Amino acid sequence: MGETNRHKTASMTEQFHAYPELLKSRRFWGYSLTAAFSAGAYYAYLGGAAYVGRELFSLSPDVLGLYIAVPTFGYVVGNGLSGRFSASFGIDKMILVGAVVTVFGMTTCLFLFLSTNPIPISFFGCVCIMGLGNGLVIPNSNAGMMSVRPKLAGSASGLGGALNTGGGAIIATGTAAVLIPGTGALTLILIMLVSCVMTILTIAYVIKRTQILEREEV
Repeated sequence: MGETNRHKTASMTEQFHAYPELLKSRRFWGYSLTAAFSAGAYYAYLGGAAYVGRELFSLSPDVLGLYIAVPTFGYVVGNGLSGRFSASFGIDKMILVGAVVTVFGMTTCLFLFLSTNPIPISFFGCVCIMGLGNGLVIPNSNAGMMSVRPKLAGSASGLGGALNTGGGAIIATGTAAVLIPGTGALTLILIMLVSCVMTILTIAYVIKRTQILEREEV
């Protein structure tokens, strides 16, 4: 991507002064929430994967550690695809495709848990598909945040990152709070699925908002 902050502010104070302008932008909020919900699905996974692996699949700690790392490979592949195709197809399309992939992964996971006797790969494999989608969503959402106000790219990166991390942490904390003995894996799967669906809704709003602004400029 190269240097994103081509209009550097002189101080941290100037950077903080740029935040109100960013917070007034609906597209900035759209990209930020898209990234937050996408990351939130993964944070929820991190908060609940050990519980599912231990309570449902009775995995040993070493095997569980390997399974938990599986979705990382999906994210790496998605990230690589983002770097390869985002310039050609545009960040919004890449985000939308990634969001659909995450929903597909978690919907498949839900179907398998409801219709079959679940095994570890039916959970962790589907989350790997979600990770692939996240690899398309998150880097492009970050690029989108910085493109809203190019002169404020540095401030957008910092503020967007804070919103991303904060939103994901809230989802992860809520997930950990509801996963108590007896709740089962479906609770975690549903939380992750809802978060993925919200990613589609927020990027759809961004696309619609962009179309409105383009018509107003004509």
